[in-house]
Amino acid sequence: MSSWSKLDRSIEELHTSFPWASLKDGKVVDIGGGNGHISLGLAQAQQEDTGGRVTFQQHNFFDPQPIHEASAFLLRQCLHNNSDGDAVKIIRAVVPALERCPRGTPLLINEVILPEPGTATRSEEHHLRQVDFCMMVVFGAKLRSEREFSKLLKEADERLEIVGVHRNPLGVGLLEVRLNFPAT
Repeated sequence: MSSWSKLDRSIEELHTSFPWASLKDGKVVDIGGGNGHISLGLAQAQQEDTGGRVTFQQHNFFDPQPIHEASAFLLRQCLHNNSDGDAVKIIRAVVPALERCPRGTPLLINEVILPEPGTATRSEEHHLRQVDFCMMVVFGAKLRSEREFSKLLKEADERLEIVGVHRNPLGVGLLEVRLNFPAT
């Protein structure tokens, strides 16, 4: 459990897996999956003093995202606790906000990404599959592979596409997702 705790709580890779500085002083909406420590950590990594840059707002992530003027949306450690149907609802609730944001605004999904069978060491794959099984038994939920995330995204909205995948050695990854707008 201590290893899993480190896996779940470590945000070092999150700091380096996406070019946060490219957002300049833009707004990052942390949709869920914690108590704000991730947002505070990201803000502090960009500047030592958060200086009121982090605000908190209560929101049910099954409801449409109310903030539309964001530079990025971060969905961290939420989808693995939910069934496919609920995960699709959570993702779908972000789409109207993405439609109102500038083109290219990313939805960043920070979750464990299961390796495809045979692509990780037996030990790594065994550990992750055990966690996956526990998720199913306890929550009726599951860990997902990149292919499974892609399927969920397409079910939520056909225009959603994974444009980048950043993985760390422990299996945690960051999926960079964009909403494709029709050509005009």
